[in-house]
Amino acid sequence: MNYTVYKSPLLLTYSGIAALLWCFHCFSCTTDVVGIPEIIQTPVDLQVVAVTGGHEISFLSDNRENGFNGYGIFVAATRSELSAEPPATLSTYFCPMASQQVPYSQRIKVMVGAAAPAGYICGLPDLLLASGQFVAVRARVERDGSPWSKPVIAQVP
Repeated sequence: MNYTVYKSPLLLTYSGIAALLWCFHCFSCTTDVVGIPEIIQTPVDLQVVAVTGGHEISFLSDNRENGFNGYGIFVAATRSELSAEPPATLSTYFCPMASQQVPYSQRIKVMVGAAAPAGYICGLPDLLLASGQFVAVRARVERDGSPWSKPVIAQVP
């Protein structure tokens, strides 16, 4: 017995659209990523340079995450101390930058050890660095869980 099957292009179009809409519905329900925090961009190319009256800490960063608040400066005697996750509270040395957008190609400069002269985004006159210490910079995003990025670490010359 031979059967002839007639296919209507209109029928395939409606069936195809219905199947496509059903797939979108199913995937939209199963790929919900609510609750997964976005990655906080780590500052890069950290440099610590001795200048008159203190040190200049500079780095590149690209932080446009929702809730971005600024940068924490952490100081320790060893690199391993700075690699550990810091507490969720603000660090003693913090540069608030929530309202400032700095392009990635522009170095962010923090002056420590003296009042910040014009041209510096942040000045931390109470932070005194000594040769051999390690400095870490972490970006901070206000959110539940871990608000700090991974550190970028350099040794004070």
